[in-house]
Amino acid sequence: MAREHLDTLGLDREQVRRTLRFHEAYAATALRELESVGPVDENTAFTLRADAASALREAGQWALLLNPMAARRLLRRSGDLFLQLGQAFGMYLELVADRSRFDVEPAMVARALRDASGSREEPAPTADAPNPMPDIRLQQQQQAYLVLAASGIANSEGTVAPRLRPVAKSEDYRFDPLSSSLGEILESSPHRTGVLPVGSLGTPIHRFWAVAEHLFRRRSEDVRGIARHVVAMCRTYEETISLARTNTHLWRNGAAPVDIADLDIAGIATLTARSFGEGALLEALAEVPGGDLSPISRIPVELGTALATGPDDYSSGR
Repeated sequence: MAREHLDTLGLDREQVRRTLRFHEAYAATALRELESVGPVDENTAFTLRADAASALREAGQWALLLNPMAARRLLRRSGDLFLQLGQAFGMYLELVADRSRFDVEPAMVARALRDASGSREEPAPTADAPNPMPDIRLQQQQQAYLVLAASGIANSEGTVAPRLRPVAKSEDYRFDPLSSSLGEILESSPHRTGVLPVGSLGTPIHRFWAVAEHLFRRRSEDVRGIARHVVAMCRTYEETISLARTNTHLWRNGAAPVDIADLDIAGIATLTARSFGEGALLEALAEVPGGDLSPISRIPVELGTALATGPDDYSSGR
């Protein structure tokens, strides 16, 4: 599959490796500088940590074209750094990369959800309670990744939400703070119908909200609901890639200003494949209107399912 993706994109394997190594080296340099920064220089430390996180994210995308196992490692490291910066995107990356190594406490996620929704129904945290990520309420794009990650966590914990309201207030969820907080924000947030652009594709935030709701509810028909949003995102991805390829110099040198793997689509595909099965996702994509995707537009979905199921015929080396 890796060779097919590279051929479809018109990319050379060795150039992909060089681009991957460049981003890894950049991250390593930033982290070395971070170690030498004094504790009082918070702004410099923030910038260096953000640079390293972003570089590892880029490296992880390029690694997806060659080796999902290497991509997992890079995306986990990137996610950890983003999470240290208080970014919910880091939680999303860590969960997508490897659920088995995801160690963020559900109580922490529940508190972040309550903070994002402005809820005042829960008691104030005690001194020994997990601290929420800072400033989530003000970072609207980050809330999109917060609800996606929370849906994936609640799903993997065995929670099934047959409906949203009144489930979020029901007795069944009284002792499940994560499900209660997630159900509340999915139902009540204005982002449910919002158009705020999120991610490199500028996807309207309501798509992330809808996907999170489908993942959380987890009915058999919800996979088709997710597929409809994935199709729309894949169409935008194809257009973005096509525009980026017009500058052949930047494209062939791995320098085009585009997310080559699009971790929004790939991550949603990963979470959906884990929840419903890869076959169910691919079947749903074939059934929904516009689901006859081109080879280019299918790439981030196929990269995402590779993350969910493990390597198949990808090269094991770098």
